[in-house]
Amino acid sequence: MNSLKKLIIPTVCMASLSAVCLFAAQPSGSSSGGFLLGAPGVVTGSIVQTRAPFKVTKDLGKFYKYIFRGMETKGASNSGATNGGHLNLFVGVNDVDLKSVGFSHERAFNASAVNSFPLASPVTYNQQNIIVHWKGTGSAHSPNGYFIITGEGIRDPKEPKGTLNVDSFALAGTTFKITWAVTRDY
Repeated sequence: MNSLKKLIIPTVCMASLSAVCLFAAQPSGSSSGGFLLGAPGVVTGSIVQTRAPFKVTKDLGKFYKYIFRGMETKGASNSGATNGGHLNLFVGVNDVDLKSVGFSHERAFNASAVNSFPLASPVTYNQQNIIVHWKGTGSAHSPNGYFIITGEGIRDPKEPKGTLNVDSFALAGTTFKITWAVTRDY
């Protein structure tokens, strides 16, 4: 449980809350080898891919709002393999690649610090079924680190809140004023 250092509680409590904002949790420390994949709605490390090429898809179900912000990578070993080759990583939603990054050799990935690759403008999906994917091309044989989609997801909206104001009395046959305001917080 200590290997995830941020935002694990929203992921664990998702079933008991009516509206939850999910973030991909960033692991700390080293992995046991391979890519630890993660995304909003997917606990980082629950899917592991051990070599390239690969493509992994995960159907997350329906979201009220899903915001794709980019991707993040981090190597977990300074040693790196000597027999692996170049590595290109892609992430996307609903079968569309939205962000990619390349490493000249898997050693460059394995030794890398945290790298964030945000989109210039986040992509928002409203009331849609979300299928995320991670894809790696090249010849990396021993990657070691994490590879996550960054963003947020809201499964169900919060209950709307609002006010309704009606004049306290009105004479029969006259008009009276009614005002209302409805808000929905995320």
